[in-house]
Amino acid sequence: MPLVVDATGNDLTYKIIGLAMEVHNEIGYGFKEEVYEKAPEAKLNRAGIEPFRQYEVFVDYEDERVATFYLDLFPELWKSRHSATN
Repeated sequence: MPLVVDATGNDLTYKIIGLAMEVHNEIGYGFKEEVYEKAPEAKLNRAGIEPFRQYEVFVDYEDERVATFYLDLFPELWKSRHSATN
C-alpha cells in the first residue's frame, strides 16, 4: 500500500511524522529529553531511515555566520532534499 502523500507531495515527511507519533503514543510523557531523542532514532532506524543526531546547521547572512543550530534528529534522506543543508 503506498503512503498517503501530504499536501506538498512529500511522502517522506508524512512517514517520519507518523513514526514520531507512534513513538509518542507508545512511550507517553514524563521522561528526560534523551529518551525522546533516542526512541525516535531507534524507530527511524528500524524503518530504514538513517537519522543523524545533533546535526549541525549553520545560518549565514551576507557572508557572515549569524547562528548555529543543532537538530536533535535529521534524517539522512532529507539531506539531498532540504535547503537547510545546502
